[in-house]
Amino acid sequence: MKLGPLELKLLNVTGKQMSIYKPEMPADEIMKMKEVRPDDWPVTVAMLHRVLRQERSPRSSDDALAPQLPPP
Repeated sequence: MKLGPLELKLLNVTGKQMSIYKPEMPADEIMKMKEVRPDDWPVTVAMLHRVLRQERSPRSSDDALAPQLPPP
């Protein structure tokens, strides 16, 4: 099937990427909460590994509930 210049032009699609929705500005109270930086999670990898090791190893319930301090 042979296509003419008009058919080829109609089949060619060009454009640029654009978002459909405009981003909303967060409410003032959300902006105030972000100032405290809640996105920075204060739990370290070492703390997570310690908890996982505690779950795997058999210990008394008192040891599991005791606070674990990070090494100095």
